[in-house]
Amino acid sequence: MWNDTWFVSDAELGMSAATPEGDLRIVANERSLDELEETRDAAHRDLLVQRTYQAPGGKGCVMFFLTGGRAHSKSTLLTLGFSEEAGLAARRLVRFFDYGLLDNAAIIRVLNELIIARRQANRLEDEAIERVRGAIALK
Repeated sequence: MWNDTWFVSDAELGMSAATPEGDLRIVANERSLDELEETRDAAHRDLLVQRTYQAPGGKGCVMFFLTGGRAHSKSTLLTLGFSEEAGLAARRLVRFFDYGLLDNAAIIRVLNELIIARRQANRLEDEAIERVRGAIALK
């Protein structure tokens, strides 16, 4: 399981076969729209920091913001209910960011794409619900 072992090497996490942006997308797929927007806004405001989960001044790492502040340490990250794929991606994402392989500009770009897609999907779902409600009301 992704959270069974505290110390895991880059090789054991599969870092060489993964990409920072790919892992950001995997993790983001299991996060709420609000969390994606908050993370993107934190990147815009230069609130993302490396090598610590949470810092003074409302700053934190990418996983701190993607989890709505719930991942404020490695211990808390390992308790979150990620799928196996997203849990491994979350652990790699922390390292990619700490290693300087994922910057604010890339985070903003990827999250903007995902936010637009999520809003569109939500809008389509809302429209479908309204059509169904209208059809039911006609019966």
